[in-house]
Amino acid sequence: LEARWSWFRGRTSANLRARVDRRDYQSFELDETDARLRLDLSRRLAPKTSGSTQLEYWSHSEEASSLNDFKQYAVSMRLSHQFTRTLRVGVRYTFTERTNDSGTGNFDENSVNFDFAFNFNR
Repeated sequence: LEARWSWFRGRTSANLRARVDRRDYQSFELDETDARLRLDLSRRLAPKTSGSTQLEYWSHSEEASSLNDFKQYAVSMRLSHQFTRTLRVGVRYTFTERTNDSGTGNFDENSVNFDFAFNFNR
């Protein structure tokens, strides 16, 4: 099951996505449910520069054993700039936290990504 909502106004946009996946296995007791919620906010800051923020929640549960159940939260911020018609450069910072009731597999993660995009079709 998936639902989406989008909103645009001038230089700002927002997208909300909710999704639930349910896997029922006939032969095994491995039934799983994943629920995800994601909010994307973006804004054109200048004619060639844009920024965005992404908030994400993920809940995973398994009927056979609650040891693999977890909740995960993530927030990321991205800044990109179009230098020429063919070159775009961006940087993204992401913080992710995963927790479960058993205490095993918990983690916090910080990441920084740099990307370069070349468009040869122009």
